[in-house]
Amino acid sequence: MSTAQNPTMVPPLRSVPGRRRWPTIVLMIVVFAAGIALGVGTSVLYYDQISQYYRNHPEKFPDRFTARLRDRLDLSSDQTKQVREIVAQQWQALQEARRQAYPIFKPQLDQVDQQISALLNDRQKPKWDEYFASIRRMYNPDRAASTQPASQPAEAANPPAQPAN
Repeated sequence: MSTAQNPTMVPPLRSVPGRRRWPTIVLMIVVFAAGIALGVGTSVLYYDQISQYYRNHPEKFPDRFTARLRDRLDLSSDQTKQVREIVAQQWQALQEARRQAYPIFKPQLDQVDQQISALLNDRQKPKWDEYFASIRRMYNPDRAASTQPASQPAEAANPPAQPAN
């Protein structure tokens, strides 16, 4: 009996001749890596936004932190009040320490700005200035303060007088 005469017999499935599996494997790896990159990038942006929000609204941090501790530790109402007072006091102290430490960071930030700016061409400098201003804001505890370098070169600050003709 041949297989052509017996329609109930199904030949075993075989892979397509000449087909390679490596493109499928590479594609799977690329998709997996892209998922990781997207997840990490989204997480970094999310936590940066939260951090910036609480820097801009320091009065809201103690309430949020206390609520999280209350839920995790099952605090009583008396404990919750005491924890909130402690967090509020220490948060203010941390913000003050940050303000005091900023003058230590500022000269190093100025050096990075000056050294990288010296390497760039005229087309690249505006992009760098915009990007580095965001870095300065990130380190600067006082958002209203200037994001400009601490000391401008003397020529830029006081341009020479033009001779009268």
